Amino acid sequence: MRGLSTQDIEDLYGESFGESRLSKSTVSRITQQLNGDFETWRKRDLSDLNVVYLFLDGQYHAARQGTDEKEGVLSAYAILEDGRPVLLHLDLGPRESYDAWLSFLQDMVARGLKDPLLVVFDGAAGLHKAVRRMWPRSFRQRCQVHKMRNILAKLPRAMQGQMKCISQDVI
Repeated sequence: MRGLSTQDIEDLYGESFGESRLSKSTVSRITQQLNGDFETWRKRDLSDLNVVYLFLDGQYHAARQGTDEKEGVLSAYAILEDGRPVLLHLDLGPRESYDAWLSFLQDMVARGLKDPLLVVFDGAAGLHKAVRRMWPRSFRQRCQVHKMRNILAKLPRAMQGQMKCISQDVI
């Protein structure tokens, strides 16, 4: 909810629940509840999750209205032993540095995350180093989608469309 105005929250609430007018105190209470729920989720115990595949990625989004400045969001999701996907963790990271990723991964391990069988991530050097440090026995794999995007970006524009079709068949 950070960066949204009272009017934005009123509009969102109205679209979701059909109520159009909310007092500022109600908006404040809703925002506090959402922030509290999010913090509880971010601090939850992860020890009961049997993670087989762990996917790590950093994305950049314009998080505040009225600015094009983008903030990094580090994310981790997993496929569990029973096949269920689960979002494990989200955090802000000003950049995808080794220190930012190491702190992110240490937070999950401190909350009980066990070693995954396979960790999938993009080609960011800091992330690769942090994963190697946290889970030296886990298998590591470069994300094939990120890899294909990087390859396609190196090709002449005229060939990108044709190769994109081929790469989608491969992946």
